[in-house]
Amino acid sequence: MSFASADKYLAAMGITNANACDCQRSKALLQAFREELPRGYAFIEKLATRAKADNATVMELEGYDEELVGQLTRLVGHTVPRELLEKHFDVKLGSYNCHYPVAAPGSKPLKLSLKTQIDLQNGNLASVDC
Repeated sequence: MSFASADKYLAAMGITNANACDCQRSKALLQAFREELPRGYAFIEKLATRAKADNATVMELEGYDEELVGQLTRLVGHTVPRELLEKHFDVKLGSYNCHYPVAAPGSKPLKLSLKTQIDLQNGNLASVDC
């Protein structure tokens, strides 16, 4: 997994990865996420906004396609991008599977239920693509 445009954003700031601070790297990576994974980034932004507005753990069950699933997997399925997005949006992010990322407000622990996990795998909410 790479985010090639991060170097471009660092260069635009007049720095390289070697001499950048983590704050600058974070800004460059967030911009790379927006550019390289626009649908996934927008999806996470919408999910985070909803979680904070509802003050609850939320999951979106509609609107997935192969491209979006791939982008979400790159953003939520890997530690560094997920942690960066959690800090940026002040939420906790997790995933039941490749199709169903979840978000909870930053102060709430992210609890994933066993019932929902089973429903998503082979019950009422099953995804045929998993």
